[in-house]
Amino acid sequence: MDKLNIITKLSDCTEILTGKNIDKSKTNEQGNGTPYITGASDIVKGQIQCRRFVVEEQIKNPTIAIKGDIIISTVGTIGKIGMMTIDRAVLSGHCAIIRPKKGVSLPYLTAVVSRLVLDICPDDEFLSGFSKKLDIEQLKDLKLSLPKLIIQDYIVTMMAQILSLTMALEASKDTMEDHAQLIDLLAEKYNQLRVNYKSKNQDFRRLRQPPKSYRRQRIKRHS
Repeated sequence: MDKLNIITKLSDCTEILTGKNIDKSKTNEQGNGTPYITGASDIVKGQIQCRRFVVEEQIKNPTIAIKGDIIISTVGTIGKIGMMTIDRAVLSGHCAIIRPKKGVSLPYLTAVVSRLVLDICPDDEFLSGFSKKLDIEQLKDLKLSLPKLIIQDYIVTMMAQILSLTMALEASKDTMEDHAQLIDLLAEKYNQLRVNYKSKNQDFRRLRQPPKSYRRQRIKRHS
């Protein structure tokens, strides 16, 4: 990793671990033991949010995810990625761990893998549910560009700025559309008020005019 930029396999710059399924009867929702990552449903907005727990001592050779690991779903909803922000969790067989080695930026790796994994996800329209599985060997063989750490961090910073600018432009677009709709609504209400005003003004003028019979009587008197 001393070169400015190298092409490497994912398995060369990370440690990839697969989990194992645990009998549901050994898990609980009361918070007893260690958080248990069941699958894609526990990956929420890029973070791990476990709803079930296990007592590690009751599990033989559990796969343990630690803070800073990348978790990727491998069964069912595949390719969903989240970052371990909790200290420790037990991994099910529906996920895998991507643990970056020294010299690899976690945000950079997360961004790159989330894009590359799309190339190995099965696209068979007849596959559904748990019949969809991510090939771990293909995951390990993914090739990525790995520049020096300082450049990885720079790329992540630039990506964040571009994303922020894009979101700001989208927000401005929405605001402009809202303003245009508001202007149209105000114009419509103004036209309605003008019509109502003209109608009421005509009614008022008619009320001010005396009846025709009264006008005829006045004319006779004067004549």
